[in-house]
Amino acid sequence: MARVALDPVEEFAALVAGEASIDRHALYARLRAERPVFFSESLQAWVLTRYDDVRLVLEDEERFIDLEQSALWLGEETEERYPVADRRTGRVTYEIRTIQYGARPIPIIRDCCSRKSGFITPDMAALEVIFRILLANANQPMQLSHLREQLREWCPNGRCQWLLMPLEVLQQVVDHDQFYGLRRYELPVAV
Repeated sequence: MARVALDPVEEFAALVAGEASIDRHALYARLRAERPVFFSESLQAWVLTRYDDVRLVLEDEERFIDLEQSALWLGEETEERYPVADRRTGRVTYEIRTIQYGARPIPIIRDCCSRKSGFITPDMAALEVIFRILLANANQPMQLSHLREQLREWCPNGRCQWLLMPLEVLQQVVDHDQFYGLRRYELPVAV
């Protein structure tokens, strides 16, 4: 008997509701192909599934920032972390800089999404977890060793499948990403 495929938006609603048997990557591929932009009743929000569309929305704060959802007013001053590579140790450190809220939309995502329960769960695919860790860190460049530390922080019980990957495999996962637009970035060196 042939199985009838759900509409991808209905399948997305089932995923949001906690249906564990749904293949997230296959679903997102279908959504990107068939329904790249749609309104999710369960999230009460618009969902964008293509990288270029997401980037367009994030970069156009005049049309896409919801003032009612913002804890700060656009233009209000706030502090933000910027990564800088330490020349002596090679480790990334962060400087705190004052910016106008809304001038850079990615920190808004960081401050909202990464604080919600279920942002990262033990059953998520490694690449999805890496992408979400980058979002939680304001899409800032991150050394592989720091990414590994973040993976451990998001899985305190140590029972997450992505903790079993050696650094070389983790590097391959990032290098071969075709879903999230991950790429290498050379950090500026502190003078």
